[in-house]
Amino acid sequence: MKIKGIKRGQTIELIKAIDIPFPEYYDGRNGRLIGKKARRQQTWSVAALLTAHELLVNPQRLDWLCSDELEPIASC
Repeated sequence: MKIKGIKRGQTIELIKAIDIPFPEYYDGRNGRLIGKKARRQQTWSVAALLTAHELLVNPQRLDWLCSDELEPIASC
């Protein structure tokens, strides 16, 4: 959600999303709440928060996570 938002220039909405206690339970184009049993201290919640903050501060780092080019798949 955050990578797509930064690419679209929706940084204000993303800053608001960082303040939400359970960000991992938002999904889809509209960012609807789809779950209620999140735990704030989960590892992926912290990792997502740190990654989102870093991408908001340095949007040029999006290239580290995503690419518009498809890489060839090696066969066995």
